[in-house]
Amino acid sequence: DEGINTNNTGDGNTFLHLAMRHEVPEAVSLAVLAAWPAAAKKKNDDGDVPLHLALMDGAPHAVVLSVLALLATWPDAAKVQSNEGNLPLHYALAKKVPEAVTLAVLAEWPDAAKEKSNDGNLPLYLSLEKKKSAAVTLAVLAAWPDAVAASTANTAGSTLLYFALEKKVPVAVTLAILAAWPEAAQEKNDGGHTSLS
Repeated sequence: DEGINTNNTGDGNTFLHLAMRHEVPEAVSLAVLAAWPAAAKKKNDDGDVPLHLALMDGAPHAVVLSVLALLATWPDAAKVQSNEGNLPLHYALAKKVPEAVTLAVLAEWPDAAKEKSNDGNLPLYLSLEKKKSAAVTLAVLAAWPDAVAASTANTAGSTLLYFALEKKVPVAVTLAILAAWPEAAQEKNDGGHTSLS
């Protein structure tokens, strides 16, 4: 096809970008990655590496092995910010991504738990807001326990403990947040309420 070559499609997307975005059969995306491993490092015009695209649409089960292969080929993909300012972990937490994929992205760069998304939210906030599994939320918390005391953009003046209670997250998560910052139980939100009042 005119305008398509082995490098990109005119908008900076490589075949690997397209494979991640359009949910081609996993065997195809793995073959593309095997034939051109350097494509895992290529950014498109939006500053996205193929890992971003795989996660943006929720990393359906059809691309789970591809995401793991991308991380194995280039682990530093977990550290790449898109032009929008989001890391792969932000997309994994904001979208409906399988738990194993989110945990793999976090495991490649646990310090991503300290990085705010383009709208100022920490990964722990995103995990609570999107009601991720207890395993994912506890892993994010374990990566950076100080996140419970850090302010985030969208908690409306509340602590993350208060926010967790509002979101009715699993008890294990609420207890872990409280254990990481016991003083949060005494902190008041902008309305003058504590987490337990």
